[in-house]
Amino acid sequence: MSGKNPRPICVSPPRFDRLIEMCARFHDIYFVGRNMHLCLDVTATVGDFDLIDREFDCMKFGSDGVALVSPEDGGGHPGYPAVINPGTDAEIDAGGTDDIDEYDEIVG
Repeated sequence: MSGKNPRPICVSPPRFDRLIEMCARFHDIYFVGRNMHLCLDVTATVGDFDLIDREFDCMKFGSDGVALVSPEDGGGHPGYPAVINPGTDAEIDAGGTDDIDEYDEIVG
């Protein structure tokens, strides 16, 4: 899975592959500092009938913990808009400080 809005992930149970399909669509995926934000929609169909069509709240997780946030709240990150400029890449360590410990490589 890659990209801001990747293709849905769909599965069908064996023997019912042309009848039943369930899909998970992740969208609005981006990073803010050391936190990841993503939203999830789930659909399930039986033939041409929509059984489930559910939009869930978004999640953010990372160094600030795990939280469910609504898309209207700017992804739960203060100071960041709900809609990120599609031409902008994620900024990692936007604060300018690098607090990652250095580790020795295990050679053996």
